[in-house]
Amino acid sequence: MGAEDDGTPIGINRNIVKDMKKNFVNQLNNQDKMSPPLYLSLEELEYEGVLLLWVYVPPTSTVEKCVNRIYDRNEDGNMDITDSPIQLQNMYNRKSNTYAEQKIFPYVTMEDLSMDLMDKVRNLAKSKNPDYPWLKMSDEEILKSAGLWEKDFSSGIQGYNLAGVLLFGKDEVIRSCSPGYITDATYRCENLDRYDDRLQVTTNLIKAYDLLMDFVAKHTSDKFCLIDNVNTSIRGIISREVIANILVHRDYSSAFSAKVIIEKDWLKTENWCIPRRRGNIMSDEFTPYPKNPLIQQFLANIGRTDTIGSGVRNIYKYTPIYSDGGKPELIEDDVFRITIPLDKVAAGEGREQKALSEREKKFII
Repeated sequence: MGAEDDGTPIGINRNIVKDMKKNFVNQLNNQDKMSPPLYLSLEELEYEGVLLLWVYVPPTSTVEKCVNRIYDRNEDGNMDITDSPIQLQNMYNRKSNTYAEQKIFPYVTMEDLSMDLMDKVRNLAKSKNPDYPWLKMSDEEILKSAGLWEKDFSSGIQGYNLAGVLLFGKDEVIRSCSPGYITDATYRCENLDRYDDRLQVTTNLIKAYDLLMDFVAKHTSDKFCLIDNVNTSIRGIISREVIANILVHRDYSSAFSAKVIIEKDWLKTENWCIPRRRGNIMSDEFTPYPKNPLIQQFLANIGRTDTIGSGVRNIYKYTPIYSDGGKPELIEDDVFRITIPLDKVAAGEGREQKALSEREKKFII
């Protein structure tokens, strides 16, 4: 308080500061105004010779109502979403402390899981760490150690959770527990209206990772590249991070199908997301936040992913090398989008799209 919309400080009348603070607190504790009540307080700040009042509003897991209406922030505007069930559900999901992957299915048993994958899991874990504890555990102990079997201590319900079903479940079990789960991979080069090749992946995440990696490898070039005098597959690094992202960070409670789209000059992905911030994700200001920590940790243990945040850094690091100067674009919103240029042509198109018009330049100046 005490600043114009453009940020210019104009100050507060010092004679009414006490009344403003009192009124602010009263309004936030007025059930007819804010529900549930907010416990915030204004603080005084001297800036360039004028008095400002400021307050820090932390994020919470509760949805606040203002005069019995619910608003969502969009850029510089407030959208009334009270009568929009889908947007309301998105907001509640965004603020929920419970991850969708932790939903317990008490009637799922080991017979509903593809336990033949355990040999592969042990071998992958061993290749990453020869002394990994999983090598000495039984199949059931591994599932419990990874948090794929748990007990809800508030309700007493226990069993395999959605993360366990998605990682090991048989196809029909996954379809029952997560009806919207599908990853649609398409290749468009000649038939731009439809596709030249298509793969619909509905199997468990361990198999899905390999299927999607093979699809990308089939339709993109593995260009020669030396890094530290070692021939390195840049294509493999980029596709690994892109595929891991749509498997690890998507919202599995949504029926929105994840997409991998390969075009002549571009690699693109889309997946439904519970955004923690909206807009372009930059490598130097990115704060990682796991959307499905159990799935992420399990895939990290078998070498499919690395530490949270490394994927974004790798995409920004290696895309310019692979595409001869092109830059990736990662947009976090309700739909998380990644756009990767694959060659010089796409790199040039990307630079043209990002170029500012003369009118835009004047605004920045």
